[in-house]
Amino acid sequence: MGEFTLSQAVWVAGAFVLGIACTLVISSETREAYVNAKPERRYVVFARDGPEQSIGTPVVLEPTRPGKESAVGGVIPHSDRPAKYGFYLHVYKPAAAVLYQVKQIKKFFPGAPIYIMSDGGDRFDGLCQKEGCTFKLCPPANDRWHPWPFFNRFYHAAVALNAEYIIMLEPDNTLHRAIIHEPTHDAGGLFDENPHFGPELVAHAEAIAQKAKPGFKWNFTGSGLAGGSYFRRAAVLDAFADDVIAKIDWAYYMQKDSKRVFSSDFAMPIALAERGFTYAPWVEIRQIEPTEDRMTHQPKEAAIQHYGRGVAGGKPTYNLRIETWQEEALIAEPLAMHLYWNSNCQLCYNLSAYKEVWGSDDCTNQHPYTYAPGVMKDVFWDKKPPAKPFYPAAK
Repeated sequence: MGEFTLSQAVWVAGAFVLGIACTLVISSETREAYVNAKPERRYVVFARDGPEQSIGTPVVLEPTRPGKESAVGGVIPHSDRPAKYGFYLHVYKPAAAVLYQVKQIKKFFPGAPIYIMSDGGDRFDGLCQKEGCTFKLCPPANDRWHPWPFFNRFYHAAVALNAEYIIMLEPDNTLHRAIIHEPTHDAGGLFDENPHFGPELVAHAEAIAQKAKPGFKWNFTGSGLAGGSYFRRAAVLDAFADDVIAKIDWAYYMQKDSKRVFSSDFAMPIALAERGFTYAPWVEIRQIEPTEDRMTHQPKEAAIQHYGRGVAGGKPTYNLRIETWQEEALIAEPLAMHLYWNSNCQLCYNLSAYKEVWGSDDCTNQHPYTYAPGVMKDVFWDKKPPAKPFYPAAK
């Protein structure tokens, strides 16, 4: 074999370098992840279909956390930029409804962050481990009727959800498409038939809000902030904070209205108004009523639907069933201690009893509240403790 000439050696070296460079080229037709060699920064390159990018166009995303898959087959990007919408699922049961909602969110809002809070009900640790959401199990408090745990839990969901707006879902919501009509206020919900708040109550909340926001007017004085409503995250972090909620004179509002002010649908408008935030009906949520004549003010179609009592056949999500054993394995039944202490009582919250049973004020307001005389008929956790090991429940 003869010796290489200088020109041959140069040619071989050039071919070797070219071969290495070719191995680093990622075809635009593939969806495989490319991971940068630097361990502290991971990047993803994959093709994505959509109106803004043609098929086969490589998309370079922000640095990512490894291990979570997105709807387009790559790794979910980790970015400081907030998503447009995040979803707060306020649940107890049924598990099939929650599973359905997570699937629909990922279908219509790929990459949107999801936070599930269970009020002492079914446990969704396995589901969130698989789907990349956040799950928080709280002690049972029937928080729909007790503002102190309700607002605390919503606040902590907002802290966790890096999104401009938070959409709160309840198990009876159905999702049908992406959002077309973007939010126009600090919060927005459905148009319902509940009586509006009276002028004295409204004037009282306006006077409080005007101390910080001169000239504020509480324009829409209805309710409607039920499942399917949106909330500007900044408004939640302000109006729903423990210290803020503790200052609200709930006894005054009950005197001027009724006990409904303690229910979340009515408590949230009051909390928002006192801080000078606005809300109004939103065309992207539609209330389904038993008869058509009660739906004349509803949008003809919407991204989210909410169902009233008496709908023919019952609320659709309550009729769903988990179809496979793989999905069944993602859900766990409520804790025995939670089942024991659970109650549907209203106006029966007591912080001392809560802490005695659960061992801390986790998932509730750190400030105590005392109802006006004659309002509180029972104490939520006031019954004989069960045998160990389920008492105290925190253990």
